[in-house]
Parts: sequence; C-alpha cells; structure tokens
Amino acid sequence: MARLRNPRHERFAVECASMTPIGKAYELAGFRSKPEWCRPNGVKLSRNPQVSARIAELRKEFTASCGLAVEYLQAKLLPAAELNVVDLFDEENKLKPVSKLTRDQGAAISSIKLHENGEVAELRFVSKDSAVSTLLRSIGGIVDQHAHLHAGFNPAGLADRLNEARERMALTLAALPVEDQQTLLDFVDSLEQQGEGPSE
Repeated sequence: MARLRNPRHERFAVECASMTPIGKAYELAGFRSKPEWCRPNGVKLSRNPQVSARIAELRKEFTASCGLAVEYLQAKLLPAAELNVVDLFDEENKLKPVSKLTRDQGAAISSIKLHENGEVAELRFVSKDSAVSTLLRSIGGIVDQHAHLHAGFNPAGLADRLNEARERMALTLAALPVEDQQTLLDFVDSLEQQGEGPSE
C-alpha cells in the first residue's frame, strides 16, 4: 500500500504505528481540536478503512525491521553466551592454536595478546554475563526497573510506566488486528489519564 494521499492521515498512521497514544498522534498529525476531543477524533480516524490498513502495514514493517535487528544481535551474542572455556584446550590441557578455534569460539574472544614467539600470552573474553543479560532482554526475559519505579503506588509515575510498557508491547501488539490494537491502546490511554490526577 502506498502512502496515504492526505498528509495528515499519513502522519497519523505513522504515529499510531510507532505506538504514540492515539490522542497525541491526532495532535501531532496537525489536526486542530480541543484537547479533550483529540482522543475521540483519533479513534474515529483510526477506524477509517484506508487509515486502519496503513497503520497495520506500517506496524508490520516496523516489526520486520526490529526482528532483523534482534536476530542479528542474538547471532552476535550467542557465541559468547555459549562458550565453554574447556573447548579451547586440547587433550594435553594446552591451549589450542588460534587457527584451530572455531569461528564461534573466536567470536567470544574480545582480545588476544601474543608472546614474541607467537604463542598466546593472554586471552580476554566477551563478558558472558553481559551477553546472556542482553540476550534475555532481547526476548523480553528481563525487564529493566528504573530509579523512578519504587515500592508502593506512585500515581505521578504511572504515565512513565505505561509508556515503557507500551514500548515493550509494540512487537506483541503488531500481531493483533488493528481494531484490537486500538482498543488496547485506548484502555492504556484511559489508565494513563487516571494516573495523572486532577488538573488544576
């Protein structure tokens, strides 16, 4: 599907596909509306068949590009996570020559220092803990807790937590039909508004 002819509709679709809250997406697209009408008008626009189809298409594109980046990252970190140092030694407990190491074993080595005679003097490895931690984060196995999140309910920080959750859910949401995605985002937006407290 090509870009939408109406530039505001296209910008709205891009913002929605990148998980911008629907009211904010409506505003960023350049529509003039009272703040309290941005969200309802955005929901209405998102139900336009062409806009809805464009949002779904853009989300698939974003998901595909994120997926490639994650797969590449995982392929690069997996050798460091899987390395067993025992595999670097021969039957006589001598370090194998560098030329005898597999490509994956070599990828897990961050630096090598050699003696003047060419023998290995020092090997430094990519941090296994960091590699495993990053791999777990890449599949959602670890969720970072930031300093502003602490024990007890904090209404002032609810919007920040919801935005972080929205970002983590972006790839999962892309698999849902557009109407279900919008319903879920509207629900999150309503929670966010409740957490902001009374306006003065």
